[in-house]
Amino acid sequence: MPTDAEQQHKDQITTISIFIGIGILFLVAVCIICSKRHHHIAIPLVIPHRNHQHHHGTPLPSHAGLSKVEIALIPTFTYKSPTTAMNSLGSPAVVPNCAVCLSPVAEGEMVRQLLVCNHLFHVECVDLWLFSNPTCPLCRTNVKALAVDLTEMAEDPSPSPVLIQNSPSLAV
Repeated sequence: MPTDAEQQHKDQITTISIFIGIGILFLVAVCIICSKRHHHIAIPLVIPHRNHQHHHGTPLPSHAGLSKVEIALIPTFTYKSPTTAMNSLGSPAVVPNCAVCLSPVAEGEMVRQLLVCNHLFHVECVDLWLFSNPTCPLCRTNVKALAVDLTEMAEDPSPSPVLIQNSPSLAV
């Protein structure tokens, strides 16, 4: 005959087992209910790829930035350090940081200067930026419009007539 302590221990194990069983049954019921509700939600079987077409039949753009041709039309040059470069007032220029990678621009590095705002960046950094964004990384000025104009000028082989006027204010 079991002692009171042994009987009490068996009763505790039985009680714990019952609660664990009820907990498992509750979790199974929740899973079944959730799976039934999940089947009623309309989920697209195919996730639209960005090269697919809108419902209007126009293709989605492959990227929002400039094309490689447009980027190539933006001037590049080798950067000169502030000891050799002067600003417009004749004092030494401040060393710029590339706003894309946040690193200072070192002498001899290739940089690209955006014509619309005159900001300059490492060529590799700004090219990646401009391929996916049509704006300057620093001031957000739209670079796309000027790039399109430059592309059209590059494609037009006929030279534009240049009108030079003598102005009395320019005479020395």
